Parts: sequence; structure tokens; C-alpha cells
Amino acid sequence: MYKVIYGEDAERHEVEAIEWYQAINPNLAVRFIEELEETIGKYIAKSPTQWRTYIGNTRKLSMKEFPYKVIYTVNEEKKVVQILGIWHHKRREWGS
Repeated sequence: MYKVIYGEDAERHEVEAIEWYQAINPNLAVRFIEELEETIGKYIAKSPTQWRTYIGNTRKLSMKEFPYKVIYTVNEEKKVVQILGIWHHKRREWGS
């Protein structure tokens, strides 16, 4: 299992998504949190190199139920995954 750390942008993206779903329906926010935790904890942290390469040395994994992808990097030597962003699928490129 890899250690997972969040970049500042990823934390902001997560909060923004949760707040958006919370405004629509608190149950949606809870489901979003649960799926995000599963995506990162069950899939990315256990086998981060299994998922698709994205831009440069980043990788991505899409959430199943919500239209978001988790963008991250992997440090094999230190066994660390850094979450760089949690992006809505409408985001087309790095930093957009």
C-alpha cells in the first residue's frame, strides 16, 4: 500500500465538489465522499501504476458514479502517491 498525500489544489477541488453536491442533496455529498475514498484508498493506493498515464508523469483514474477523475503522481522509491487534482470530466487539459 502506498502512502497518499494531497496537494493543495486537490484539497481545494475535493472541497468544491463536496460543497456543490451538498447544495444539491446532502446524500449526494456523502456518496461522493465515499466513492472518492474508495477510488483513492482501494484502487490508487493499492496499485497506482496500474492506471492510465495522463499528461507527463501523471496518471488518472475516473470515478465510477460521479463525473470526476483523480489526477496523481507516483514515487515508486518512496511508495508515495500525490493526489494533484480531482477534476470534473469537462476539464480538458492540465490547469483548465
